[in-house]
Amino acid sequence: AEFERIKKEFYQFVARGQKDFEMFEIEKVMFVQNNLLENRFEARYRSIIEGIITQKEDKKQEQVLTPHQQKMRQQLNKYLGRIPGCEEVNLVMAFHCHKVSNIISNCINGHFIPPPVPEPKIKLMEKTIPQGDLGYFGRGSYFTQYPHYAINYQHKTDSVSVFQLSWILMGKVYFVTEPVIGPGTLHGKPCQKGYDSHYVVTNNQEHPWHENETEDKINGDEIVIFNNEQVLPRYLIFCHQNLSPILLSGIRSSFQKKILDPGPIVIWVDPNIGELTKIISDNTKRVKVQTFDHSQDALMWMSKNKDQLMDKLKDNIFRIITNRFRKDDGGENAGEIFCDRLKQDLDFKKVPLMIFCGNSKLVKYVTKPQPLLWVTEDVLEMQNFLAMCSIPNVPPHLWTLREGPVTLLAFTLPLSSKLNFSALSVLINDMPQ
Repeated sequence: AEFERIKKEFYQFVARGQKDFEMFEIEKVMFVQNNLLENRFEARYRSIIEGIITQKEDKKQEQVLTPHQQKMRQQLNKYLGRIPGCEEVNLVMAFHCHKVSNIISNCINGHFIPPPVPEPKIKLMEKTIPQGDLGYFGRGSYFTQYPHYAINYQHKTDSVSVFQLSWILMGKVYFVTEPVIGPGTLHGKPCQKGYDSHYVVTNNQEHPWHENETEDKINGDEIVIFNNEQVLPRYLIFCHQNLSPILLSGIRSSFQKKILDPGPIVIWVDPNIGELTKIISDNTKRVKVQTFDHSQDALMWMSKNKDQLMDKLKDNIFRIITNRFRKDDGGENAGEIFCDRLKQDLDFKKVPLMIFCGNSKLVKYVTKPQPLLWVTEDVLEMQNFLAMCSIPNVPPHLWTLREGPVTLLAFTLPLSSKLNFSALSVLINDMPQ
């Protein structure tokens, strides 16, 4: 009977993703009973209840939500499966997936919470894009209500998928709207003062759900817990996936570090890039263009692939293009804000940047030029900027689009499939350094 109850609960969770309803087939369920962990959990439950009562008496501690946080709370109320009668402490069930040995350890010793990140490293992370994930939404342990989302964290050497289904005391929830990377980020930081947990809704790219995105873009959620007394492992669910290895690797692709294709790469941030797709495909056969709608999505991707991108930067085969305007991502100054962020970065400040927009006169860099930063509304100049990325080891001062010591042939002739890149490489090698 217990197996059937948990099986039903599991598939109800899965059904929220609808398309993934048939993704899993449960083989067995193990009930976890650990009296020590249960006692700790109960004590923490009472502590949170007492805190809620105190906060109700002290109206000064009432949280003032921004419009974005209000939307996040609406999503929490809509998608979060609260347990009836425990609404105030937000007692929920959520999934965690990791190495089988780690999950077993969680059930015996209490759920593992990663150690704090040293303060000097946290301060450094606000000045540079960090390499890897130290807890994008806080330095805690992560749970989700969506099994298809949790499975991405399964250890790739494990042959069987094992979900840890736990009771979670979310308590007072902080709705995360801070940037994932950059000043003000919660990346690697402890729980916000006065709160018990963090919560964020994620989009189809497994990045924070943006305020301007529709609900159909929601792909999952992440619950961040910083105290293992708020976690009571209750069930281990063993199952296998009804997916081919190819489809499964596609689902996991956003979470795991990728080996980037060899050769040049351009990161392009523009939610309306679809209009330029044909121009890009016709002129970038040698260049990989990685597109993003939002600057934070781009920064997260750069963080996951930082070491490989730095190698490409050394060979001068990596650059970034952004548009000027993006609603809810800086508005009229989105492109400038993104470029300022990169120019202040200790590692990526040497990446060649371009703001490509319909009216370049509205960009401050037109009157205040910056090294390695170009502003243009000319399609040919944008094409040239892309094309030069395909020629390695070219010093940036030799291919500047502005007036400079040298004007390259590629900037005076329209780019096409007939352009002889090898001849152009010879021309560049003959130029003075």
